[in-house]
Amino acid sequence: MQKTLIQRFVPSDYLSHVQLTGDANSYTSGGFPFALSDFQLTDSIDDMLIIVQAGPYTAEWVPSTLSLRIETDPGTGLAEVGNGGSTAGLIVDLYAFGR
Repeated sequence: MQKTLIQRFVPSDYLSHVQLTGDANSYTSGGFPFALSDFQLTDSIDDMLIIVQAGPYTAEWVPSTLSLRIETDPGTGLAEVGNGGSTAGLIVDLYAFGR
């Protein structure tokens, strides 16, 4: 997994953009972990906008654990990618609003 950060100042708060690129055998059950510092924030994430650009995946932000859960449809409905599973081809843009 590779994270790339771009930060922009928005009056009194921050809008941070992180792009996540998946790879083979790197997924951890429960989601890719993040820290406030990944977004160059120090207090909180108030809201998150997620855009999946590539790959046969959906992504869900889990605020309680600051993680990004990745799901795919193996033909039986959406299911989380398994522990150690591949997210090759995945590109996700995360826009965090916070302080």
